[in-house]
Amino acid sequence: MEDSQNIKDEKYIKRALELASQGRGSTSPNPLVGALIVKNNEIISEAYHEKAGQDHAEIIAIKKAGYASKDSTLYLNLEPCCHYGKTPPCTKAIIEASIKRVVIGCKDENEKVNGKSIEILKQAGIEVKEGVLEEECKEFNKFFFHWIKTGFPYVSLKIACSLNAKVNRNKNIERINWISGEQSRIKVHELRSLYDCVLTGSGTVLADNPMLTVRSFGGRNPLRVVLDRRGRCPLNSKIFDPTAKTLVFSSKDQTLKEILYDLGKKENLSILVEAGPKLITSFLDEDLFQDIFYFINPNLIIQNNNKSFYLGDKELNLKLKEIKNLGEDLMLYFKS
Repeated sequence: MEDSQNIKDEKYIKRALELASQGRGSTSPNPLVGALIVKNNEIISEAYHEKAGQDHAEIIAIKKAGYASKDSTLYLNLEPCCHYGKTPPCTKAIIEASIKRVVIGCKDENEKVNGKSIEILKQAGIEVKEGVLEEECKEFNKFFFHWIKTGFPYVSLKIACSLNAKVNRNKNIERINWISGEQSRIKVHELRSLYDCVLTGSGTVLADNPMLTVRSFGGRNPLRVVLDRRGRCPLNSKIFDPTAKTLVFSSKDQTLKEILYDLGKKENLSILVEAGPKLITSFLDEDLFQDIFYFINPNLIIQNNNKSFYLGDKELNLKLKEIKNLGEDLMLYFKS
């Protein structure tokens, strides 16, 4: 009987994650949360957190269920809040709805919560089960957890290079800076839609004139961040078009770490770095990243003036987590 219940609980937490994923790109600085209410083995309501400042997922689910929420089970991928912020505490609504049981994927690592909500619910006589698909739920909200604990955004590096780790800068061949194939480019657009910011340097703007928007994949455009300490980027660069917002850091005194902290204070939880070898090397050498998306094209690039993506000499201790075929390319995913 217990195994049967565990299987059901995992099934519904997976569904909560599916629901939560619909909020990707629009909930910062809040986490991604999905909720469903189950009664007599039937789902009676579902919801997800859509945007910061709006009702949380559990509140929407309770409103949808109405009186039917009495003696039901509420499933959440993340522990509910218990404090007043932009919205009232969700624990209060859960108790008032006479929900009998709450199943939680993982605790909220925000110091204002972090187990406090679980204790409040238990003290109110509600059965609470936590840690269902815990690691999966933690990974799902890795942007939020990193930011809430450190104040810094979660940083991912996107690197595209040839089989011999070269970055093509030959301007004489049309679109030659597209080292990766079409499927890889679509994947990069998908990645952009998941992050609050996409960051690049003035060198990349001058060399490639990128838009850094989401065009080949549905989703919202991230904030474009440009590091331009020498004021080199022309105002007619594509990165300044009105398609998306752009923030330029032009101070010669700010370090890379200070820039990241500044972006974190502006409630940006995640950054995708798409830049040239010099800036990528700075992130790697200063250990200012959490993971890497490494796109490899099978072609060789042989040019005297061509640089490798990494210009430093530090031994990088990376853990390979995933390999994926994208047309003729390979995408390797590394964690720091």
